Amino acid sequence: MDIQTIANNIKGYRFDKNLTQDELAKLANVCKQTIKQIECGKQSTTYETLRKIAMALGIKLADLLQTSQTQRHILFRSMKKLKNRSVILSVSGRWLDNYEFLEEKLGDNQDFILKNFLFNGSPDILASQVRQYLQISPESPIDDIGLLLDNIGVKLYLYKKTQSNGFFGLSMLGKNHNPAIVVNTSNLLSSERQIFSAVHELGHILMHLDAFGQNENNPEDDIHEKEADSFAGYFLMPQEGFCKIWNATAGMHWIDRVLFVKNYYRVSYQVVLYRLNELHNTSDYNKIFSFQYNKKFHEKLPRMKEPFPSSWKFIDNRFSRLVCQALRKEIISISKAAEMLDVSISEMLDIINSNSCEK
Repeated sequence: MDIQTIANNIKGYRFDKNLTQDELAKLANVCKQTIKQIECGKQSTTYETLRKIAMALGIKLADLLQTSQTQRHILFRSMKKLKNRSVILSVSGRWLDNYEFLEEKLGDNQDFILKNFLFNGSPDILASQVRQYLQISPESPIDDIGLLLDNIGVKLYLYKKTQSNGFFGLSMLGKNHNPAIVVNTSNLLSSERQIFSAVHELGHILMHLDAFGQNENNPEDDIHEKEADSFAGYFLMPQEGFCKIWNATAGMHWIDRVLFVKNYYRVSYQVVLYRLNELHNTSDYNKIFSFQYNKKFHEKLPRMKEPFPSSWKFIDNRFSRLVCQALRKEIISISKAAEMLDVSISEMLDIINSNSCEK
């Protein structure tokens, strides 16, 4: 057993579950000093102790033994101090390994159709060019960003089991530099935040391939983040469509206008305010919204709260289909399929019985 790998994984999963060392020790029925010594990498331990710790963390024993995926080209800039970073990379890397294994065994590889897409100009121009290339109307909202990413050859991992709202998403490159995007789809983040994060990572893939795998102290990091934000904002809410909807809602209460546009394009109200600030070369609209929202609804809006959030949800599309196809062709076992989909054996049997993996 690699003591340091185990130490990093226990610490990462513990942070992910928002547990203290004392709380984890009580749940695992071991002494706190044992947890402390293991996390410091100063003490090896038995499989039985590790099994108890894994059960307390709600994970498999194999997860504690898994080495982080560091060999891939990854762009994970948003939260450099994220304490469960190694866990997120390990889980995401294992998922991508499984995805590429299934594609190879099934002979169902999919190329990224924007791989050779060339552009010149600013992120908003790129957003417009990509929408045009994908034949999306300059006024239309994106109906299903998950399905769109699937269709253009971007692998999408829905990272649901986390207690951290500081992790939004990351992007990485697999074989032949085909991209994959990981999005935090836990209920800690609004649907608007999840959608924006997915398109933000697409922006990185299109604009910043040279930054993948670079040292994290890249001085251009902040510039890249702002460019990816700009791309996401204009891809989800194109200027032509925004202006048309905004003008069409004239006469409504100003707060209702912002909320109408936000719901129409499934973006955060902050994206709408940012666009208004940009159009009028000011930064006042955030303060105006806070004041008017408080006046209209008689409550203050917390900074991280999304007012009237969308009920839209990501659905795992292509990966689940590949797992079911591999199971149907007996390339993988039921237990392996359950492991790949991160469900229990009983849940996997329910999926099979529901005909989604019918043999």
